[in-house]
Parts: sequence; structure tokens; C-alpha cells
Amino acid sequence: MRKLPSALVASGLGSLALLVASNSPAAPPQVHPDAINLASILDDHTVVSPGTPGAADTPGMIAAVVAGNHIIAKGHAGWARLGAVNPVAMTHDAVFNIGSISKSITALALAKLIDSGVVISTSPTVYLSWDTKLSDALGLAPDYFHRFFSDDTDRANVTLRQVAAHRSGYDCATRIYSHDFPNNWQTKTRPQLARDYLVGTVAANIGAGQYPNGALGDCYGAIGTYEYENLNFFILQAVINKWLPAGVHDYTEYVKEYVVEPHGMDVGWAWGRSDLMAATGLDYSSSSPSTDNYWNAHFFPDPVWASGHHYPRYYNSSWTVTPINAPAYGNGASLYNNAVDSIATGAGGFAFTVYDFARYATLLLRDRSAAVQQVRERDYSVYNFGWESSVISSSPLLVARGYHHNGAISAGSYAKIWFSPELDLAYISFANGGAAPGSANEDVQDVMMDGIVPVDTGGCADTDDVKHVQRFYNQRMFGCAGSVTYTQASSLCKTGYHVCTAAEYATYNQYGTASVENAEAPMDHYWTSTNLKYTGSSSGNCSATTAAGAYACDTNEPMRVCSPTATYDLLESAYRDTQGNYCNWINCGYGGSTTNRYFGGCSGNTTAGTLCCETVISGPPQ
Repeated sequence: MRKLPSALVASGLGSLALLVASNSPAAPPQVHPDAINLASILDDHTVVSPGTPGAADTPGMIAAVVAGNHIIAKGHAGWARLGAVNPVAMTHDAVFNIGSISKSITALALAKLIDSGVVISTSPTVYLSWDTKLSDALGLAPDYFHRFFSDDTDRANVTLRQVAAHRSGYDCATRIYSHDFPNNWQTKTRPQLARDYLVGTVAANIGAGQYPNGALGDCYGAIGTYEYENLNFFILQAVINKWLPAGVHDYTEYVKEYVVEPHGMDVGWAWGRSDLMAATGLDYSSSSPSTDNYWNAHFFPDPVWASGHHYPRYYNSSWTVTPINAPAYGNGASLYNNAVDSIATGAGGFAFTVYDFARYATLLLRDRSAAVQQVRERDYSVYNFGWESSVISSSPLLVARGYHHNGAISAGSYAKIWFSPELDLAYISFANGGAAPGSANEDVQDVMMDGIVPVDTGGCADTDDVKHVQRFYNQRMFGCAGSVTYTQASSLCKTGYHVCTAAEYATYNQYGTASVENAEAPMDHYWTSTNLKYTGSSSGNCSATTAAGAYACDTNEPMRVCSPTATYDLLESAYRDTQGNYCNWINCGYGGSTTNRYFGGCSGNTTAGTLCCETVISGPPQ
């Protein structure tokens, strides 16, 4: 039963400001000082007494709402470890497994690799792409893909795009994990071991009657038909391993260097550790430092909990702890009970703190690189590039898409994320097992999205003239991307909001004090209501001002707020944003100062989006 405590029903951040102390790292997303405390809605589902689970759904939970660069609601409740003796309370510093949400990280990593221009053959030059055939992407003869298919070219010609959409024909979830794992794994690197697992131990030679016995030759599902299967993203992980840049050891290290670290993630974990496979019959003992290096799967502090973090225990539906290692290898009694789980990080092996998970959400919301745009493409219905998605059709009228995925690890872990780039909102949650971790997550997500921070357009009008929303730090000012003239600027603002003055923008776009300016850059060009003139001579050496003696722009074409990441158009000699609006100058200061406050534009730049501010009784000078 879904519960919505009346104390938490709010239309926005300003009307409910339960202070949550922030101990998050400095890199965005920063926790807003007035972040809504979600603890009470999590309490409805979590264990109260660590010695007695009672009727709770799950031992503990963590949840957060991300608006652009910031966490505007967060909470934790319950327990990371149960028991009458030495229980451990759940905290925001817990490192939790995101399960199959890891698949989206694999898709993004491959998108970045593809975007880097990997040459897979010469004469003529052929680049790795999403349309590359599987046999070419892995560098394997078609025979390796044939066991049950009468035509070995069927599976070999499947594209990476089909693999990333679970339309490869690999559909045998149970038999995938029955393949033998070589006892000499200690002498091999993870990329080598993954390749061995895929191709098998028999050299494929169909003509001689030798059929492949690796995972690639298995299954006989219909190519082109959606069938969710972990092997698909294990394959994409192997493709990344095949074309790694020089100096990068394996897939895990590639993700660390090209996805995790560039976006400020501080604590992360990647399964695939050697000691998880060091069980009966597979004891780990290697004297080769070069091989050992490939098995170092920790992203950050080793062990993670040495830096003040902990890894919650997972519990099954009978409230019995699920061990990480089984007493007998492969007996099905552990969190990771088969060797393939220990090497298939790309299918479900990442773990993060809620802060790093929020940073990943911000990456998905805000990053406009070709790789991120690619993984948000919808080539097929249902599933693409690690995400399920659907158009938000009933409300808002703004054409927005919601992306989502669940992540579960065996019996005992459940994570969920939902995000919409057009609305600049993301919702994340985690539960560590118990009787009903899935329904607990679903319920918490519903309450967050329906009542705590509603899925809406913020201060922007609910119209298809608004293309996407930018939620600024103070949560009272919104960037409404569109393309309207100066006299039409107010049409992009919702009732109860007005076109921001330049003074409001300068005041609101700060981290709390005037000494910390430019909390974030505008993502597009936006009008203010102020008829701004200019001083200066060029981009970066200019200021927007109303002072006497400044130069006036043409009528209804005043200076405005301009995105510093807009694309320079040589033909127009101006910077074009995503909506086709232009600013001939960017990075101008305000009020006579040339210190960059992201103003720009002027004569000849006729359209922009709008900055919309909440209408309040008192506020900054108009």
C-alpha cells in the first residue's frame, strides 16, 4: 500500500525545507542546504528494530532526487546490517550495488570508445560503430557464432546496436551460466578470460564437425526479437576489451578513466575481484604482478570502507543474509555464485554511493556529448543502450521522455533510477533485500515523483514551445529552452512565474552568497526582462548593464544570458545554442564588471529561451 505522509506533500522545495546536513564531496551534485528529508517515507518500508524484521519490506533504504547539478531531496532509513549484536545503521555513505543499471554504463563506455574513432580495419578504413557486425567487432570468424543456427552468418551479422537492445537472439538466461570456467584462470587477464568464456575451448571448424562450445555459439532465440539477457552486455564489455586504448588494461579500467573519474565520482566499486572466484577448486595464487594488475577491481580506496564507507549486507526474502562467497563454489547459495558473475562487470557489477549515483544521474541529464546523446537514442521500442524509456504523454505537454532501469543482484539487492533530460530531474533509490525490496523501491519512487518533487516543468510553461528545463541551484529560477522573441519571452513561463530580471538572475545564480558567483552555466540562451545595453569590445571582454553611457542594442534585441557551450557558427559569426538561437558575444560580465556572468548577445540576435523566476512578495531588486 502506497503511503504519502501529509507532512511531505509539497509543490516544491521552497514550501518544505527540512534541513539535511551535507557531508557530500565538493563535486556536483552538491546537496542543497534546504534539501527535503525523505527519511519518513523510507521509514514506512524499513526495519525499525535490527533484531526483529517484523512486517517491514526491507532492512534499509537510501533515496534521493536530483535536479540538474544538485540533490534537492535525500534520505536514508533502516539498517545496513541486521542482528541483535553489532547492527549497522544504513547511512548515505553506504556503497550499494546498482545491478543491471550497470548495463547503461557499458553502453556509454562503448559509445565513448566509438566516438573516439577506433579503426577496426584498413583498405578501406572502417571504423567501429553501432552498426558493426558482431564478428568484426570481436575479431572472430563466423564459425564461433554457430551451434544451433543452420546459417552461421545469422548470428555473426548481428550488429552492436541489436546487442545493446537485447535483440541479438541470445535468450538462454539459464544456460549461459552453465559454461565451464577454466581452472587456469589465474594466469590470464580478465579480457583474456572473458574472451575464452565467449569462444569456448574447442576451435570452431564447422566443416570438420567441430562446433564451438563457448557462450557465443549458444542459444537459438529469434534475431531481432527483444529478449532481456545479461550475455548481451558481457559481449559489449568484450568488444570494449578488444579495442582498448593503449595503456588501459581492461574494461573496468576504461570505465574508471573515461566515465567515472571525469565526472567527479569519489567512491565506486566494480565486481570481478579475484578473491570472489577464489573458492573450492579455484584458489587464487599468482606470482605475476602484471596479471594481478588486471584483477584489481576496486575503483577507489581499498578497501572501500577504510574511507568511512561500508557495504551493506543483502538479505533474502526469509531475512537470511546472502553471503558474497559460497562455502562451496557454484552451489547457488551466494550473491555471486558463478564465475561469469565475477568477470561480467558490464552486465551488473558496479556499485556506488548515493552521491556518485547522483553524479551519474547529472551526467545523464546534462551532458551533451555525442556519446551521451547516442545512448539516449531510441532505435527500438522497449529497450536501447541500457535503458527502457517512454514518452511522458499525459502531462506535461512539453515533449519529454522518461528513462528508467532496475538493478537487482541475486536475492537481496534492488536499485532503481528514473530520469528525464528534458525535465532535468532524476529519482534514485536502493534497498538491501528482505521481504519486498522491489515493491519498496517502486513505492518510494512513486511518492517522490507524485508528491515530494513532482515530475513537472518547474517554472516553465507546460507547452511544447518549451523544449527542456534547466533547474538552477536556488530552485526558484528555471531556464526554459525555446525560441521566442523578446516580446514573447513571458510565454515560456508558467503561471506564478515571471521573466527574471537581470538582477534576479545575478542574485539567484549563486551558491548562497554574493562571493560565490555563477553557480552554474546556462545550458542555452535565455532572455531576461531587463533592457540590457553593453560595454566592452568582444566576448570575454564585455559587460551587460543598464548604466548611462553604455551602448544600446537594437530594439527588442537586448543583451541576454548566453550559454558558454554554444556552437560557434562561422557563417553567422555567432554562437548557436541547441534551439537555433544566436549570441554574437558570450561570457560577458554584469553591471559594468567584465568578470564572466554568462551575459552576451545583442543586435541581430532575435530569439532565445526565457529565464523564469517564481513570483514572490519580496525578492531581489526589479
